[in-house]
Amino acid sequence: MTKLHRNEITTKLKRIITINPILKLVAVLIAILLWIVVVNVSDPDYIVTVRSIPVELVNDSFFLDQDKAYDITNQDISSVSVTIKGPRSIVENLEASDFQATANLKNFDSTASSVPIEISLLGLYSSYQNQIEYLKRPYTLWLSLEDITEVTYDVQVETRGTLEDAYIAGKPILSSSKVVVKAPLSVHETIGKVGVHINIDNAAEDVTLSGVTPVIYSTVGGVISTSKEVSVLSTVDVTVPVYYTKTVPVMVEITGECAAGYEVTGVAQDKNEVLIHGSKQVLDLIDNIAINGESVSIEDLAESKDFVLNIADYLPEGVGVSNTLDETVTVSVTIESVMQKTITISKSEIMCANVPKEYLVEFADENAVRITLRGLKADLDSLDEEMLNPYVDLENIGVGSSAVKLNITLPEGVTMDDEIYIVMVIKEAESGEVGGGVTPPETEEPTTPQEEPTTPEEEPTPPPEEELTTPQENEVSALSDVSGENDEHDVSEVMQTV
Repeated sequence: MTKLHRNEITTKLKRIITINPILKLVAVLIAILLWIVVVNVSDPDYIVTVRSIPVELVNDSFFLDQDKAYDITNQDISSVSVTIKGPRSIVENLEASDFQATANLKNFDSTASSVPIEISLLGLYSSYQNQIEYLKRPYTLWLSLEDITEVTYDVQVETRGTLEDAYIAGKPILSSSKVVVKAPLSVHETIGKVGVHINIDNAAEDVTLSGVTPVIYSTVGGVISTSKEVSVLSTVDVTVPVYYTKTVPVMVEITGECAAGYEVTGVAQDKNEVLIHGSKQVLDLIDNIAINGESVSIEDLAESKDFVLNIADYLPEGVGVSNTLDETVTVSVTIESVMQKTITISKSEIMCANVPKEYLVEFADENAVRITLRGLKADLDSLDEEMLNPYVDLENIGVGSSAVKLNITLPEGVTMDDEIYIVMVIKEAESGEVGGGVTPPETEEPTTPQEEPTTPEEEPTPPPEEELTTPQENEVSALSDVSGENDEHDVSEVMQTV
């Protein structure tokens, strides 16, 4: 195309645009107006998408009535979006609030495990339901079902807070120690305990709560919320007793006699005091726990024995032992066999006390005195014979022959079988004699030994050892045994003199 031709075309277009411009503008406006009129009069179909329409479950108790629990497997179905087609005048102004999306659980299809979702218009737009075509919408709510069962659980009570000083909390008292929990099987598998909390802070008397619904706890310690599917079917009343406490001694009394030839050598108990609880008024009257002798009887025992006693048996009603480790006391009684030992005391070892100055005193004979001692083997083995200090007391004894009691100083745990009497002869001192003493026994004048050839010194023969015997093996007389057949004083005569 030549330059001339281009210029001719440009000139023609300018003429078309510039010739009668007003008339041409009016024509365009008329065309637009006619289009608007046509559109409004004909109301053509229009396609729109409405989003975030919430899904509402209808008849959600339908499964509960059958003891079933449901779970929505397609969890993203809480809201839906729809694409609709309809007259423009209707659909172009629709919003999510103008729609209702419902899933009626009564329409559950057990074969497919699903419920259809139905969408409808609400309010003023509900009358246009038949003029709208749903091009895209959700059709199904997928469900899974499980059985709801009832399981019985023990109720655990947890106390919170601190009591006043000298008070302790007793074992909680429940109106029912068990409750029934109704829940799906999957929830039961996660339940750790069912419990009740009660606040006893600064309490000095019993604390009670009534009509408490126990709380369900999971195995990891969290609280499992109750719902239509999870519930505790009953309430409980709980009381926490609050007791006053006091520490008191345990006093044990022993009665009875051991078997013949045996003695108690020791008594021990594993606890001497215990903490008890009860009302303050009652505990103020208790100073000790007295365990009577009937409980610890050693009658005819011939061996050691442990007595295990339940302390609660010796407490008044309403009073208990606070520590479970102190519920019993063990009394250990040690019993040992009594041994017998015979000791010979020469007259020269016997002292005389309270001898009048105007009298002379002499033994009727010089025969040794035998005494029989009883005691435990350890006590008899440790006996020091030099500490016996044998003596007779001659106070108020007149002239003549008299049987006087022999006094012996014995250590603790050792006794003498019977009292020993020694015949003493008392006479007035003659002129030139000094009274107030014991006439020594006559002895031969010592002679000077002749010299003999020196021989190795012979070892002296040791005296026979004193043996310990049991009382059953050797009974001794109550009076001193005077050796020799030519005793000048008969015992019976001596006793008559006494």
